[in-house]
Amino acid sequence: MSFFVVAVRIRTMCLDLLSRVTSARRKVSFVDVSRTADVFSWLLIKLNSMFLFSLHIFNVL
Repeated sequence: MSFFVVAVRIRTMCLDLLSRVTSARRKVSFVDVSRTADVFSWLLIKLNSMFLFSLHIFNVL
């Protein structure tokens, strides 16, 4: 399974969780929830990229 597929699934889970919290409190707009989920998925992609880059560097050395 591709990492991007995993990132999309985690983003969907974050959206679901945050929307439940939002519906309970009614204080956070859906736009904020979507942005938060986007940040989580972006962070996952960046961490994976850094991890793969470090593996590549150590394999070259």
